[in-house]
Amino acid sequence: MSAVAIVSALTIGVRLDATDALTLRVAPTVGSEPADLFVQAFVERNEDNRSLEIQLESDALLRRSTIELPGMRAPHVSQFHFRGLPAGTYHVLASLGGSAGIRARATRTIVVIPTGR
Repeated sequence: MSAVAIVSALTIGVRLDATDALTLRVAPTVGSEPADLFVQAFVERNEDNRSLEIQLESDALLRRSTIELPGMRAPHVSQFHFRGLPAGTYHVLASLGGSAGIRARATRTIVVIPTGR
């Protein structure tokens, strides 16, 4: 499978409105522990964009990273790197905040498999 096909297969977005306000790209979707997870959030420029939060959750771990977005001046792509993840199933949730609350959400699930130590 080519790199282009792999990247295309990893993109998922869930919209709360009629626009493509938020899309996630996550790699890898399956990895071995300790895994490094790379998350790219693609945000449509909008004056109401105030924050972007990426939450990574499993049965044993919760990590969260939040950045402020300066409306139309916010970058189109924001990148996050979560290092050294232990084995487990993780849910990645991105939330795009605006002045009236959450504008859009996107989700993805990844699996980190244990190594044969």
